[in-house]
Amino acid sequence: MTAADAWRDGSKNYMAAFRVEKRRVDNILDVIRLQRQSITEVQQQLAADLRFEAYRANLSMTVMNHITATMFQLSEFDNFNNSLQMLAAGRLPHFFLHHSELRRSFRFMNQFLRTDHPDLSIPIVHYRYYYKHASFNAFRYRRFLIIILDVPLTVEAFRQPFNLYAITKIPMIAHYSELAVQFEAIAFNRDNDYYAIIPKMSDVSLDLVWDLRVVGITLFSRSRPTCGRALVDGNLADIKQFCRYNVYKAPIPRGVYKLADDAVLLSNVSSLKIHGVNNTSFYPIHDVQVVYQLHCACHFEADEFFIPVLQFIVLSLITLLLIFLLSIC
Repeated sequence: MTAADAWRDGSKNYMAAFRVEKRRVDNILDVIRLQRQSITEVQQQLAADLRFEAYRANLSMTVMNHITATMFQLSEFDNFNNSLQMLAAGRLPHFFLHHSELRRSFRFMNQFLRTDHPDLSIPIVHYRYYYKHASFNAFRYRRFLIIILDVPLTVEAFRQPFNLYAITKIPMIAHYSELAVQFEAIAFNRDNDYYAIIPKMSDVSLDLVWDLRVVGITLFSRSRPTCGRALVDGNLADIKQFCRYNVYKAPIPRGVYKLADDAVLLSNVSSLKIHGVNNTSFYPIHDVQVVYQLHCACHFEADEFFIPVLQFIVLSLITLLLIFLLSIC
C-alpha cells in the first residue's frame, strides 16, 4: 500500500467519523430543540392557566361587587318601601327625614322665632316625639318629596309642662258629705300662672300635647281664688267656700280609695286581712274611715274588697303641654 492509498483511506475514515459525530450533534440539537419547544409549550400553558385564574379571580371579584351592590340596592329599596308605608300610616320615617336635617330645620325655626316672634318658643325639642307622635303633611313636587311638619309652639306663660290630676270624690264622716265639683281633673304646674279645668276626661286625650284651638279646655288664673286653685293649694277654707259639699243623709258607702302609691283610705270597712309570702295577718277596724300605709308587697282583703299588689306599682303621671300649633316646612 502506497502512501497515497494510506492517506486516502485515513481521510475516508476521518470523514466517516466526522459525519457520525455530526449526526450525533444534530440529533442532540434536535432533542434540545424539541425539549425547548416542549418547555415553551408548558410555559405558555402555565401562563394561559395563570391568566385564566386571574380572569376567574377578577370575574369573581366583579360578580361579588355586583352582588354586594345589588344587596345594598335591595336593602335601600326595602327601606324606601317601608318608609313609604310608614309615611302612609302617619309616621315620620328616618329614611326621608334624617336627624341632621331635622336638627337643621329646628335651628332655622328657632332663629326665625327669635327674630320675628320672640314671644313664642318650641316647647318640645326631643326628636323622638316628632318621629312618633307629630302630625305632618307630605306631597310630591316634581322630583322632590315635601314634608310639612306640625311643630308645637307655646307662649311663655305655658312654657312649663302641666301635670294632670284626677279628682276623686271621697265621702267624709260628717253627715256623709262629698265635694260638689262638676269637673273630673285639673292640669296644673306650680311654676305656671294658669291652670286648666277638665270637665270630663273623655273629652280630652292623654297625648303629650293639647291643641287649645280644638280641645275644649278652660284656663284659669291662679291670682284669683277659685275652686280649682283651692284644691291644688289644699286650702280647706277656700274649698268649703268655692267648691262646697253635698250632704247625704245615708250611711257612708263602703269602699277602698287609693290616696297615694302606698296609702289607701278604708271607708266603712270592718276588717283588713294582709296576705304575705309565708303568713297572713288579720286586723279588725273599729273606725268608720281609716288611712292604711302599705309597707310590703302583699295582697290585701278589706271585707269583700280585694287589693292586689300590682295595683300599687308606681305609675308616672302623664305630662301635658298646653300649646298652639304652627306648621313649618
